[in-house]
Amino acid sequence: MLKINQKLISILTVSLFIILITFFIIYEILSSSKNTKLLSEQQVVQEAKAHFQGMIDTRFWYAQYGGVYVKAKDGLKPNFYLKNNTLLTDKNETLIKINPAWMTRQISEISNKRGTYHYKTTSLKPINSSNKADKFEIQALKYFELHKDEKYFYNFNDKENSFDFMGALVTTKTCLKCHEHQGYKVGDIRGGIRVSIPTKLHTKQMLILEEKTSNSIVSVLLVSLVLTSILIWIITLFYRRQYEIENAKDILEKTVSQRTHDLEVVISHEKHLKDVLQVITEVNELLITSYSTKTILTDATTKLHENKVYSLVVSGLIRNDILDIVSQSSEKKALIPQNIISLKEFEKENYFINAIVKATKLKHPIIEKIEQCLLSENLHRREEDTNLRWMIVLPLLHGFENDIFGVITVFSSKETGFEIEEIKILENMAHDISIALYSHKQRDSILAMEKEKTANYEETILAFVNIIEQRDTYTAGHTIRVAEYCALIAIELGLNEKEIHRLEKAAILHDIGKVATPDTILLKPGKLSQLEYELIKQHSEVGADMLEKISIYKDLATIIRFHHSRYDGKGYPRTSSPEDIPMLSHIMIVADAFDAMTTNRIYRPRKSIEEAIDELKHASGTQFHPFVVDAAITALKDVNIDTTSQMPTSELEQRRMSYFFHDALTGLYNEDYLLTLLNTNEHKYKCLNIIDLKKFTLFNQENGWENGNKFLQDFAELLTTLFKTDMIIRYHGDDFIVLTSSAKCIDAQIILEQDLIKNSNIGVSVSNYKIDKYFNFEMFTKLENK
Repeated sequence: MLKINQKLISILTVSLFIILITFFIIYEILSSSKNTKLLSEQQVVQEAKAHFQGMIDTRFWYAQYGGVYVKAKDGLKPNFYLKNNTLLTDKNETLIKINPAWMTRQISEISNKRGTYHYKTTSLKPINSSNKADKFEIQALKYFELHKDEKYFYNFNDKENSFDFMGALVTTKTCLKCHEHQGYKVGDIRGGIRVSIPTKLHTKQMLILEEKTSNSIVSVLLVSLVLTSILIWIITLFYRRQYEIENAKDILEKTVSQRTHDLEVVISHEKHLKDVLQVITEVNELLITSYSTKTILTDATTKLHENKVYSLVVSGLIRNDILDIVSQSSEKKALIPQNIISLKEFEKENYFINAIVKATKLKHPIIEKIEQCLLSENLHRREEDTNLRWMIVLPLLHGFENDIFGVITVFSSKETGFEIEEIKILENMAHDISIALYSHKQRDSILAMEKEKTANYEETILAFVNIIEQRDTYTAGHTIRVAEYCALIAIELGLNEKEIHRLEKAAILHDIGKVATPDTILLKPGKLSQLEYELIKQHSEVGADMLEKISIYKDLATIIRFHHSRYDGKGYPRTSSPEDIPMLSHIMIVADAFDAMTTNRIYRPRKSIEEAIDELKHASGTQFHPFVVDAAITALKDVNIDTTSQMPTSELEQRRMSYFFHDALTGLYNEDYLLTLLNTNEHKYKCLNIIDLKKFTLFNQENGWENGNKFLQDFAELLTTLFKTDMIIRYHGDDFIVLTSSAKCIDAQIILEQDLIKNSNIGVSVSNYKIDKYFNFEMFTKLENK
C-alpha cells in the first residue's frame, strides 16, 4: 500500500510540475503574440503620422508665403470660398491663387485617384460642403475637442482591411484670415486631415501570427501530454520492476529449472532431427549418382542405418504381391525369413509383413509400436534386437495412379517413437526415392525403345516427345518453340527445305538426354551445386549418344551434341574452332538461348523480345555465331511469345515440387515457395493476409513442444478447411500467409470463432494487404518491415 501511495505521489508531482511549466510556456507565447501585434500596429500608426506630417509641412510652406499663384488652365478653377482668388498679370494672364486648404484638397484628389493611400480635409464646421465629416471623422474631431493635448486619433477596421487615421489641424494666426469668421481662435482645433492606409499586409501578418500562436500552444500541449505519459510510464515501470525484483527469487528458481528441462528436451529433439536431416541429405545426394534401382535402395538403406536410432532398415521391391528384399541393414531371420516373400502367404504369420500389406493397400505410411511379446524368442538372444521399439513402413509410389513400386521400413529404438517432423521428413525422402526410381524406370523404358529401333520415323519422334512431356511439361513446350525459332532463322539464312526439316526434328529431340537426369536436379528451382551442374551438362552428349545408336537418328545426333557449345569454344562440349560446330547446331544454340530468355522460370521472370535480342547482340562473336545472330534479329523480332510457366499444374508436378517447397510439420508450402511465387509475376492473387498467432511461445512453454507442434498441425488443417481455394503458406514458425484470388480479404473474426482458437489461450491477428500481379517478394519484405 505504501508503494502504491509513493507511486501516486510521484505521478501527481510530475504531472503538476509539467502542468506549471506548460502554463508558463503558453503564457509566454500569448504575451509574445500580443507584443508582436502591438508592434505591428505601431508601425502602421507611424506610417500614417509620417503621411500626415508630410501634408502639414507642405501646408506650412504654402502658408509661410501667403499662398502660391499658378496659371489658369483647364480643370483648375479658383477656390470659390477664397476672396481675391485670382490675379491678372501685365501680359493679361490670369493667375489662380492656391492657398493651403485648396492645395491640400488638390493633392488629396490626385492621391485618391492614383494610389491606395487616401487623404481628406474635414471639419465639424466646413466652409466647403465636400469637407463634411463622416461618422469616423466626427468621432475623431469630438475626441480632439475633449482632449486638447491629443493630436492624433486612429482606428483599425478589420472588416474592410483598412486603417483610418486623423491628425488634428490646430488654428494658427495665418488660419484666421479665412476661418476667423467661424469663431476660431489661435490654438483651437478647427478640423483635421484624414489618412486612410490599406492593411491587407498587416491583417495577413496578424492571421499568420494567430495561426503560429495556436499551433505553438497545441504543440506545447501535445508535448506536455506525451512527456507526462512517458514519465508516468517510466514511473510505473520503475515501481513494477522494483516489485518484480523483490518477488523474483522463487519465480526465477522455478523458471530456470523449467527452462533448463525444456531446453534439454528441445536440444535433444533438435539434435535428433538434425541427425535425421543429415542422413536424408546424404540419401538425396546418392539419388543423383545412383545408376540403378537396386543401387538406390541399397544406398538409402545403408545411409539410414548410420543414424544410431534406426536400429534396422529394410528395403524391397513389390511386384504382383511378391516382396523382393533388396537390402537390409542386418539380418533378422525370424523377422525376415527369406529374400523373396509372398505377402499373402506371410500376412497373418508375421507382423512385419502384415504392416507392409496395410501400407500397400492404403498407399500411405504405416506406423506401429512393436509389442515385445510379439517378437520371436530367437530375436531376444542378442541385446541389440530388443531395440526394435517402433517401425514405419514407407510405400514407394509412382505414376498418376500411385502404383506400389516398393517399400522402405525403418525400425526405431526410441521409446517415444517417431517425431512428427521426422515422419514428414521420412515421407518426403520416400517420395524423392519414388521419383528417382520412376526416373530410372523411364530411362530403362527409353533404352528398351531404343533397342527396338522402330522403322516408323515420325511415330518414334512423337513417342520421344511424349516421354519428354510426361517428364517435364516445360521441356515439351520448350522443344516445340525452339523448333519453330530454328525454322524461322534457317529460312532467313536461306537454307533448303530438307535442312530446315532436319533441323526442326533435331530441335524437338535436343533435350532428350534429360531423361537420364534425376528429377532432383532437373526440377530444382534454385542454384545447382557444382556436381549437379556437371551432371546436367551431360544431357547434350547423353542424348547424342542415345540417338547415334539408332541409324535413322545418326544425322540428328551430331546437331544435338553441340547445342550447348559456344562460338568461342568455351561451352560444352568444348571446341577448338567455330567450324567444329555444325551450322545447324549454331542455329539451335541461338534459338535455344532465345527461348530460355523469353520464358518464365521458377527462379526469374522472362525477358522481353527486345531485351533478348539485345542479349544476342551482346554475345555475338563470343557465345553465338555472328551470321546466325544477324538472321535471328530479323527473324525473331516479331514472333508471338506465349505465356509459359514452370509452376505446378498437375498432381505429379505438385508432388515433384513439394520436394523443394514442402513444410515438413504442417504439409503446407514453406516460405521459399512464397519467394518463388512472388518473383515469377505469374500469380493472380489480389489480397495478402498475414495471420499471426499471439502468445504461441507461452503456449509452447506451458504445454510442451509436442503439443505446440500438434496445435500448428491442427491450425494448418483448419486454414486448409476454411480457405480451400486459396494458397496457404507457413511463414516464420508460427505465422501463416493466405493469398486469395479475390479482392475480399480475410476477417480475423472467422478464425477466432473456431473451436480450436476458442479452446486455447492463443490469440489471432490478421493483417490484410491489397496486391496485384506486380507485387513481388522485395515489396513483401518492405511491407513486413513496416
